[in-house]
Amino acid sequence: EVFLDSISVHADMPAVKIDGNIAIRNEDPVYGNGFLGELTVVFTSVGLKARALVEFGNTNYLYGSLYRYWRVEADLLLPPPGVPFLPGIAFRGFGGGAYYNMKATQAASAKTPSGKKFTFTPLKSTMGLRVAATIATTPKEETFNADVGLLAQFSKSQGLTDIVFTGDFWVGAGFAKRLKANINGNVSVSYNFPDKHFNLSASVNVNAPPITTPSAS
Repeated sequence: EVFLDSISVHADMPAVKIDGNIAIRNEDPVYGNGFLGELTVVFTSVGLKARALVEFGNTNYLYGSLYRYWRVEADLLLPPPGVPFLPGIAFRGFGGGAYYNMKATQAASAKTPSGKKFTFTPLKSTMGLRVAATIATTPKEETFNADVGLLAQFSKSQGLTDIVFTGDFWVGAGFAKRLKANINGNVSVSYNFPDKHFNLSASVNVNAPPITTPSAS
């Protein structure tokens, strides 16, 4: 027997670069049967980057019978000067998404400045939406740039259950060199309406010798 669990697509051409993959799920204990596809396209001639994600399937996870779930996301990074909206500040990207019969949960991640990311698992009668934006100073994006996002989650029985605002920022580095920024930081604000739980966290890291942020021991 032959089983296919993923498909990858890669293309590196003078005008465009494409990276994508499709994960195929079969009898997964959480996600059941379905697909998760991601695609990133970079138009090198104009400096435009687009990312798209689609996820769907059916499962009986945490429920007595099969139900369908889905999630879609899309993000677009614009070339400079972007879309100016304040003196010296411009929108450099937009994003958004929605999900149905799924739940978003913040989890630890070593790949994001905040140390957190959203993970999505099937959950009957839960849905949500996400909006995001990338902003930067203009004409020099390396002075300051940031990714901000807002996520709202709903339940059919409880209405609005969670709202989360996140922001990651960089100082002294453009988009391509964020890992070498002189200063980077993040802020996360969330509120759980049914439990009345409010959470606020923030951090700033400095890498501008002779001033540096000490590493946690």
